[in-house]
Amino acid sequence: MDSPGKTVLVTGATGLLGRAVVAALASSPHAVAATGWSRVPAPGDSPFPSVTWHKADLTDPDARTALLADVAPHAILHLAAERRPDACKDPDRLAAFNVELPRALAEHAAASGAWLLYISTDYVFPGSNPPYAEDATPAPLNDYGVSKAAGEDAVRLAAPECATILRVPILYGSIESLGESALTAIAEPLRDLEHDTRPLLIDNWAARFPTHVDDVARVIAALLALPVADLAGTLHFSGSEQTTKYKVALLMLDILGLAESHIALIAPNPNPPPGAPRPQNAQLSCARLLALLNAADLADLSTPLIDGLTAALQPFASDFRRPATTATADLS
Repeated sequence: MDSPGKTVLVTGATGLLGRAVVAALASSPHAVAATGWSRVPAPGDSPFPSVTWHKADLTDPDARTALLADVAPHAILHLAAERRPDACKDPDRLAAFNVELPRALAEHAAASGAWLLYISTDYVFPGSNPPYAEDATPAPLNDYGVSKAAGEDAVRLAAPECATILRVPILYGSIESLGESALTAIAEPLRDLEHDTRPLLIDNWAARFPTHVDDVARVIAALLALPVADLAGTLHFSGSEQTTKYKVALLMLDILGLAESHIALIAPNPNPPPGAPRPQNAQLSCARLLALLNAADLADLSTPLIDGLTAALQPFASDFRRPATTATADLS
């Protein structure tokens, strides 16, 4: 669908992934309309003058209908979701965000002829038999994963010919706060290590595949250039490097110049983390996506973790050279 005159609607455009996608599409031949739930740039403040911003609660049927009628999108990139496994306490809110909204957008796509991209997660898998192919049967362990799997089913049923489900693992990138990504949140308590009386235990149990949002955005932009008929169904995209939160913490200490003084103050936790159950290793097989994009392997599409983390942490480096505040991050 890569031709002038097409309009792309991006939901959740002010979020971590949404900002990267909007940036990737801002210079494309498409008209881009972006939505945010709680905020959008004030007139004149957006770095992308070609992007039209809308503040809208898309779980409100009237607001959703009005926006879709106004924008008349040829493609809907549905990035918005409740994505925090430990915050999924309200089943009604969870269903509204992660199931009913994607269902409604898929129904609109099917009726209007638009292409829908629905972002899902590796947490639809239990993590006991990786890597997971695109057609592997979901068996989520927590309410978040259950809701995303249900959203996938709703999208497939409503728009089997014009919807793509793109599963991704833990995301990071250019952040507005360390806590915006579960990966960069690892850095928060590292500021306070020198004040602790015992080593900080950090999860070394779960295998993680950190994925840079800029890479996801480039993949989505590439998919927009392909025929919709080639895209229906499920795709996977993932960073190419396997790690753990503990290993990421070691890398962060090195990036921040704290390794020599702080490395003895953290310790690997070999046990499953508390809170909502997580998969131990939900590695995604990305064979179909690689074939579609004519890529040899994931490394060709992925930012090296050391480079991505260095860039993400650089704006916060000064925080680690001044008196620390109480840490709030959950490293489980």
